[in-house]
Amino acid sequence: MRILIALVSLLTTLGGCEPSPSSTTFTVSSLDGVAFNASRASVSAGSTRFECLYSASGRCHYLVYEPGCRAATEATLAVSCAPRLLHRFELASGQASEIQGLSEATEWCMDPAAAPQFPGCRKA
Repeated sequence: MRILIALVSLLTTLGGCEPSPSSTTFTVSSLDGVAFNASRASVSAGSTRFECLYSASGRCHYLVYEPGCRAATEATLAVSCAPRLLHRFELASGQASEIQGLSEATEWCMDPAAAPQFPGCRKA
């Protein structure tokens, strides 16, 4: 089986097809060893999928933002240090939502009880 996987991987690479890089962040909050909140965010090929796996309140409140101090561009000739709110949404336990086109610098936070405050939110 390993040989078959290696062969397929080699053939797709030679053919110009490379698997896109991806990353997944899994967050679990607990109190006295009992999980009361679980969330997952998966980034792949310019798409970010947010999943509210479990929340004691029944809801996951998300805030997606770009942190401060982005590098200057030729058009702006200045450095912007203010964080920028991109999306604010909530999901019920078991639901998922996908957002296209987020940059690699994008950060997010989630709170099971109420909408996170902006700026200054933290990951739950």
